[in-house]
Amino acid sequence: MNALNRIEKTSIEANFEEQATSSSETLLFTQHAKARMQQRGIKPQWVDLVLEYGREVYQQGRHSYSVSLDKLGVQQLKATYGAIKDLNKLRQMYVVLADDGAIVTCAYR
Repeated sequence: MNALNRIEKTSIEANFEEQATSSSETLLFTQHAKARMQQRGIKPQWVDLVLEYGREVYQQGRHSYSVSLDKLGVQQLKATYGAIKDLNKLRQMYVVLADDGAIVTCAYR
């Protein structure tokens, strides 16, 4: 994030990032997930929000879960945090979790 974007942040967005950071510190990311997040510009706070407000679908053949935001999740996210600068990215994002809860990867649709 460049300096201009930092200056333009609203107090709601700052509050949003502060609250999301506290939960994302306890998540277990695989090395693959960390690499993909860095390559794709996905913040750990975004992963936390998708996991908290997203809908989980079990991928039976892969023994994993895919989590992404649906309309209800987006509505709940807006109700909790108000206007979020990166909402479009969050809508397009999905997170894949292993059966043990480890985050395997993150990507955009």
